Amino acid sequence: MGTLMLLRQIGASIALAAAATVYAAGTAHAGGTAPAATANGHAVFAVTLAGTVVAAGALVALPRGTGRLPAPPGAVAVAV
Repeated sequence: MGTLMLLRQIGASIALAAAATVYAAGTAHAGGTAPAATANGHAVFAVTLAGTVVAAGALVALPRGTGRLPAPPGAVAVAV
């Protein structure tokens, strides 16, 4: 669990740095005349799109049947 939390924090810091870079590039575009809201929207879109691509790649890379967890020992099946 500790490794997962660490990787999450590293990923979040990379996303934050990427968003700040895209935002700065957007406000500096055309001599700084681009509105901050537009630059912010582009930064959020770019980082979200990149995160979606990474997540989709991770899901595709999983072996088939990995998402199913075995039943815990002593589990009782409940009829619905």
